[in-house]
Amino acid sequence: MANVRAKLVKSLTGRNDKHIATARSLGLRRIGDETTQPDNAATRGKLHQIRYLVTLLPEDAPAAKAVKAAPDAVPAAKKAAPKKETPTADAAPVADAEAKPVKKKAKPPADGE
Repeated sequence: MANVRAKLVKSLTGRNDKHIATARSLGLRRIGDETTQPDNAATRGKLHQIRYLVTLLPEDAPAAKAVKAAPDAVPAAKKAAPKKETPTADAAPVADAEAKPVKKKAKPPADGE
């Protein structure tokens, strides 16, 4: 008989009590839990009831392993990111006419004045 795999992707906190009970009956207790169940009408009905909390996985996909990256590990995307260029002495200076004047806010008069 075929099996169906489901993974809990949303929290059970604050959900309908019946939906929490359904997820628990499938063996899904916390986010990231996966379960393999027989593919029959009862299981399909349970999964349909909590379809907004779970995703169905292909049966032949390998089980996810909890792997933590080393704290000093940097993603490859960050390593390969080009550095921002800083202006050099060759850059043309900005003319004073192009600079916008800065308006100063007037201070309110003191209480004694």
